[in-house]
Amino acid sequence: MPPENPIIKGRLLLIHLTKLLRGGNFPGDEARFPRPGAPPGPVRPVVVWHMTNTCNLRCRHCYASDEGAGTPMSRAEAFAFLDRLAALGPTALLLSGGEPLTRPDFFELVERAVALGLRVSLSTNGTLIDARAAEFLKDRGVGYVGVSLDGTKVANDAFRGLDGAFAATVAGIEALRNAKVRVGLRFTMARPLLPELADIMRISKDLAVDRVCFYHFIPSGRGRNGTKLLPARSEARDALSALFDWVDRGAPEEVLTVGNFSDGILLYLLLKERGDGRAENVATLLVGGGGRSGRGIVSLRWDGVLFPDQFSWAWPWAWPRPIERWTEIGKFFAAAPLPEPPALHGRCGRCRWLSLCRGGMRARAAAMTGDPAGEDPGCVLEDHELY
Repeated sequence: MPPENPIIKGRLLLIHLTKLLRGGNFPGDEARFPRPGAPPGPVRPVVVWHMTNTCNLRCRHCYASDEGAGTPMSRAEAFAFLDRLAALGPTALLLSGGEPLTRPDFFELVERAVALGLRVSLSTNGTLIDARAAEFLKDRGVGYVGVSLDGTKVANDAFRGLDGAFAATVAGIEALRNAKVRVGLRFTMARPLLPELADIMRISKDLAVDRVCFYHFIPSGRGRNGTKLLPARSEARDALSALFDWVDRGAPEEVLTVGNFSDGILLYLLLKERGDGRAENVATLLVGGGGRSGRGIVSLRWDGVLFPDQFSWAWPWAWPRPIERWTEIGKFFAAAPLPEPPALHGRCGRCRWLSLCRGGMRARAAAMTGDPAGEDPGCVLEDHELY
């Protein structure tokens, strides 16, 4: 692997399988893969704003559940936050929840964010999006809508806690497609859902979405006891192998995995073992990635409290940034270097890929081991690939 390039910073735990395996240019590349040779400067993080704690579903893995947080910001506070954020110039603003469309002033806040020049995208379960909402999002220039769908009807509705959720989500996706909004599926790679992987590949093609993101399970919120939901390493590797093959065969959508940087290292190792010349291209694109909680991403909870990422709400550690209020969000945009992670334990502490991966997801390590500096049990690499 080449040495880390200090200029290529700020990427999230996103592994863009389509770009790594097939090349090409995609929306958002400028955030994930900054132009080589660009002058160094402060990271402009993606800000995930969890606008509300209310939701019409009850998903088994929901990070936004049962956290005992305060009440959502008022309309006036929300407008003041957007004004402050626009002045700082984040890479993007991702609206999330709960379910953001349950917030009564949702459409007003979207309009305000866009008017301020913020690059806005939306994370939603899709069940509340109708033709009118889809046209609004299109007219206001919302660049992307990620819609959660966890398999076929039976599996999705059981996992998301509402009979009829699948049909309503599909209807929401179709409304977005009809309005010509760029839309993608978001699938949770939790253990009970892995048998749905092939169906999600088929469904994504049938719905003609632009992107499919496969999210590794991270124990938090309602899913904090992750014993039954976290796949075994062999199960995760089998799922990734299927995704690698799907992309290599020409999956029509952008395909990404999220929440586990070791996916990219595994892909590199497999290609190198086969003597595939694409291995070195993968290596180059992986440089400077890894865990960027509090650097490439910032999570703002509905009550105005800041966290390194949305999975860390239950773990108030000081690294990489103490918990603060939104009024101090400018500290996340400061040019001064942010602190490095603490010394890690277990497999992560001994791993030869640590400078690339940066220890994976600290929230997953904390939830499963009780130690924020412990090894990430979601790592897909075998011991002989680590040392």
